[in-house]
Amino acid sequence: MWWLRTSLRFLEAACTLVALITVSSGFVVTSYYGYTSMLGSSPVTYTQLMTYMGFLYALFMLLFVDMMNWFMRPFWLFEVVMDFFMAVVLLIAAIVLLVSDYVMNCSVYGIMLRCRSLNTAVVFTFISMGLFVLSLLLNLFSDRSDRNETRGNTEAGRGGRTQYHESATPTTHDSPKSPTGRI
Repeated sequence: MWWLRTSLRFLEAACTLVALITVSSGFVVTSYYGYTSMLGSSPVTYTQLMTYMGFLYALFMLLFVDMMNWFMRPFWLFEVVMDFFMAVVLLIAAIVLLVSDYVMNCSVYGIMLRCRSLNTAVVFTFISMGLFVLSLLLNLFSDRSDRNETRGNTEAGRGGRTQYHESATPTTHDSPKSPTGRI
């Protein structure tokens, strides 16, 4: 189960990164008489922000939670809500970019757009959304014992960490530097 979850997070991070790069590279900077200009719009900005947010979330879950175990796995409900939220915003981003004027009428803009990059961005945004849906389904239908178990927080687990043990706080009377210990 750990390998499936880790590979899904890797694919999510990779696809959102490809979508972010291709939507950003779809616009060409042009220069006329010393002035530079570049096209842009609200759908493009929204798509860039949502793919960047999906990349950061997937990368955080992949590196810091699943692989290096620097953080405990979040609560099950938080992970389900975040996967659902990312799937919805990426679906909206892909649809908004797909119906935007830049993708629908790309050939009209000539050399100011790279049509294949924008089409690739739409495809990878849809693929990223599908991967977040798969991750959501994996979290919903996985075994309950796997939900609460963090791979690195088992007894003497990965990295040699153990669970927290409670004990009494030492007092000054027990300390070798206490004034009552010198008598």
